[in-house]
Amino acid sequence: MYKGVGHAFQILHNSRFSQTRTQEMMSHLKSFINR
Repeated sequence: MYKGVGHAFQILHNSRFSQTRTQEMMSHLKSFINR
């Protein structure tokens, strides 16, 4: 689970996704964790 998340973040940083996409991911993760 966490390994997959870390891998996803690595891909995000490596491919230089748009900042909005990263922010979107972070907000989704936060809401998911705070459940």
